[in-house]
Amino acid sequence: MTPTALRRVLLALVGTGPAPDLSALAERDWQALDRLAAQHRLQPLLHFQHRENPHIPLAVSAGWAAAYRAQAMLALSQRAELHRTVALLRRAGLAPLALKGAWLGSHAYPHPALRPLRDIDLLLDSGSVVAGFEVLGAAGYRQIEPTALALADLIRTDKHLPPLFSPGGTVVELHHRLWEPDGRLDHASPLEI
Repeated sequence: MTPTALRRVLLALVGTGPAPDLSALAERDWQALDRLAAQHRLQPLLHFQHRENPHIPLAVSAGWAAAYRAQAMLALSQRAELHRTVALLRRAGLAPLALKGAWLGSHAYPHPALRPLRDIDLLLDSGSVVAGFEVLGAAGYRQIEPTALALADLIRTDKHLPPLFSPGGTVVELHHRLWEPDGRLDHASPLEI
């Protein structure tokens, strides 16, 4: 099966429409489909949606189930880190807002394992994001990589400050805008509000 056809099968499997015809998939197609699902972090969702589907090979189904279990355990840890991080910032008088997966995993999906996170994204206004970064640093969060620019300069050039590792090992990004500043990308960004 062609890569384009496999992508269409994957899209149909994660969609809410009729199930695709899986009878045409050879073993190598299933392996390629599973790699594609892993690349896009879709295995937990595929397990959730198709755990009773008899047309999915047992090895693939078992892999999706294992990915779901692992992601469910990781989601519990990440949720605890989210609550801890937000509490630290709120105690300092800041008002963080959970973005993307940090919010979606708990509010838009039936289970947090269905929305895997690479990191926790929190939004603070540009006037308080450096203070938030310092609060987290004082609480044991550490910067992953050094930056050449000062934090105040990063506010002008980036949408978030450098990623931090929480004491529990979760990556946290403090955003001060939702998109890259105009001129950073090869296309125009929305005007500031």
